[in-house]
Amino acid sequence: MNFPGVDADALPFLSRKIVEHMGKKYTAKVRKQFRNYGYGDAGASKTRRAFKKYHAVSGSPKQDIDRHNSVLRSRARSLYMSAPLATSAIKTLRTAIVGPGLYLHAQVDGKMLGISEDESKKLNKLLEMEFELWAADRRSASVSGLSDFYEQQQIALMAWKTSGDTFALFDVGETDILHPYSLRLRLIEADRVCTPSTTNVSPLSTYGKNTDTGNNIYDGVEVNEKGRVVAYHIRNTFPGELSTETVKWARVEAIGKRTGMPNILHIMDAERPEQYRGVTSLAPCIENIMQLGRYLNSEEAAALLQTCFTIYVTTETDGDGPALKPQGLSSDADEEGGDEDDRNPEDYEMSPGGVAFLRPGEDIKSVDPKHPTNSFDGFVRAVATQIGAAMEVPVDVLLKSYNTSYSAARAALQDFWKKVVIDRIEFASTFCKPVYEAWFCEAVASGRISAPGFFTDPLKRAAYLAHEWNGPSMPHLDPVKEATAMEIMVRNGWKTNTQATTELNGGDFNKNVEQLLQEMDQFAPLLVMISEAVSIRKSLSSDSSKKDTEQQQENEYTT
Repeated sequence: MNFPGVDADALPFLSRKIVEHMGKKYTAKVRKQFRNYGYGDAGASKTRRAFKKYHAVSGSPKQDIDRHNSVLRSRARSLYMSAPLATSAIKTLRTAIVGPGLYLHAQVDGKMLGISEDESKKLNKLLEMEFELWAADRRSASVSGLSDFYEQQQIALMAWKTSGDTFALFDVGETDILHPYSLRLRLIEADRVCTPSTTNVSPLSTYGKNTDTGNNIYDGVEVNEKGRVVAYHIRNTFPGELSTETVKWARVEAIGKRTGMPNILHIMDAERPEQYRGVTSLAPCIENIMQLGRYLNSEEAAALLQTCFTIYVTTETDGDGPALKPQGLSSDADEEGGDEDDRNPEDYEMSPGGVAFLRPGEDIKSVDPKHPTNSFDGFVRAVATQIGAAMEVPVDVLLKSYNTSYSAARAALQDFWKKVVIDRIEFASTFCKPVYEAWFCEAVASGRISAPGFFTDPLKRAAYLAHEWNGPSMPHLDPVKEATAMEIMVRNGWKTNTQATTELNGGDFNKNVEQLLQEMDQFAPLLVMISEAVSIRKSLSSDSSKKDTEQQQENEYTT
């Protein structure tokens, strides 16, 4: 063993063991000087007992996401169809984010366009009516003709949350006098967007390369050398589906070269910078939901078993006679004229009010499972809390159980609504907004909407396209308290009447004012009649009272 600054030859008197001992102490001292600090002593430690078998390896989005997406989608759909908690999570998000559908609220910037406020209001109302003419008609809004624009919002959002992402293609349909717009939408399953097998580097990989362009393909999404999405590859059949059609892929460019408008819409959540496909919202809690389902099935079977009451009768035969068969049970041997002794011993089963006969020597042993257990509700709620936390859905909202205090329930709803607002903005910007812009282009091109400068000036185009999407508002546990608080906010200038109306019931303040004015005009004649009737009644009452007073005075004078 060599030591810095010490000549080994100058230490002949030291034994080998002493040298080795000193060497170990020196090595430990050096190691201590270069030990890891910070995260090295925390989450990145390799010496702590808790991390000795924790070997985490991080890969690229291609490795961590794309390679496993097919399995995740399949399991998420299976749980949605079989696990009530997964169904509740997806449908709760659907109902809160879009509800019956997000409705257009046109907000044309009249100042930018140089038009008056009245002209802006008229144009906004015309845009909303024209868009509703297309959006509310199933034949106009979809290629299949089975769903209007608002129903497609619900389908797209549920597919987004269940499968991780979904796609929508712009198509062209026939027009007539009742359906003046040719724009059609076609929703595409996430599984159909995949890498063509002819471009795959490996049959087991979702990665491929377009030999014509040299671009990489990540699970059906073609990306150029700068990382920009340039095209999507859509399979004509669903993977794994039995079909006589020849499997082929259609390459759809993301943006039209001539129009500059999107040809396909991709709705997804991105968790990592270089991620091109979405992940199901159920991914972090698939195992929890599956295990909870198994636990519930076991508890249900045990509870049903407790309701069964069966009498077992032991018989004695002389060996020549046939054994008695269980009441209500039949055997194949009995039907075929065979010996009852050949019956299947598994034919015995517990049933409400059942009577079964046993042979000599047979006995019944029972096991008391002690059901129901007191920990059932607590365990289910604990697991549901974890699932809800992963999906940003409070357990009270997930279970539709509001047994806590008003403050706690309101805090849970407010926390949940932050998630709803974020998802609604994301969904509106990736699905509703591009659809409205595509419709607006056709409306102007066909002459149904007059918008000078729309196709030539980007600023005017943006001024014409200004709009919002209104959806369901946050539920109110105490409407009186909520309305009072909102009134105070409006009175102090903290919120506008428009904001307050949208948050309280998802309505439109301007439309409400117009409707109230119309109702006042309708009720004005009635109010006049009521006012006149009240005046006449007061006059008659006054005359009667005057006569009574005069008569009383006359009687007093006479007396």
